[in-house]
Amino acid sequence: MAAGRAFYEKRGNWRDELTVSRGGSFSFPLHLHPELELFWLQSGDLCIETGTQSIPLAAGDLAFFFPNAVHGYQSAGDNGQYVMLIAVSSLLGDLLPTLTRFRPAVPVLRAAALHPDAAYALRRLAEDGSGGGEVRRALLHLILARILEAAELVPIGESQEGNLTTRLMEYLSLHFRQPLTLDDAAHALGASRFHLSRVFSQQLGSSFSDYLSFLRLNEAQELLLGTDRSVSEIALDCGFSSQRTFNRAFQKLFRTTPRQFRAARRRQPN
Repeated sequence: MAAGRAFYEKRGNWRDELTVSRGGSFSFPLHLHPELELFWLQSGDLCIETGTQSIPLAAGDLAFFFPNAVHGYQSAGDNGQYVMLIAVSSLLGDLLPTLTRFRPAVPVLRAAALHPDAAYALRRLAEDGSGGGEVRRALLHLILARILEAAELVPIGESQEGNLTTRLMEYLSLHFRQPLTLDDAAHALGASRFHLSRVFSQQLGSSFSDYLSFLRLNEAQELLLGTDRSVSEIALDCGFSSQRTFNRAFQKLFRTTPRQFRAARRRQPN
């Protein structure tokens, strides 16, 4: 996945309302999704990315990303441990309006500012899952209550902006292979060009055309590596008007041609 532009991560196949995972060194490109995400770094060093900020984390720091917030991770080394929680919106209850209408000025609580209640709840969820659904929900709400009282929140402008972002990302993830313009997307979503342009500039750090090309190129990468289809077929199937346009866009983003990319990756050992 190329750096610099966020992609919409569709997590609809996940069964658990609250997913808790633990791991070591971790990197993941800029992305967004409608779920809440908490990332507690227990040891090591890591940087979080928001599209406009790069913030280093140290052991004990907690990063938190409200629904539809652009974020990514870049590990600073091979060592370290973390706990990650991802919660669907149905678990957020009365807190959901706040989490969708505001964003944190800085989405990090340093270890010294992390309330003992939040640390306790994080450990319980990480170590034993804390039993039944109601207990898990209560622990999640305890963490969020302590985050909200400590974080500086700023309004995102319009209460519907987060929902529009989700709908826009879902629409493009389904239709990027088709000929599309900003007007097409605005008409399909019942929104104005102005609102869609603002989503791209303020939340994704991209233009509509660049983001659409980004989706198409990443799909093309998968097809180049996972199939034996010709470059011209892949170009047309991913939504490019010609192989020449595809080659130019691919080389601009990845600094290599599609054929060179395929050949180089296939020479690498599994």
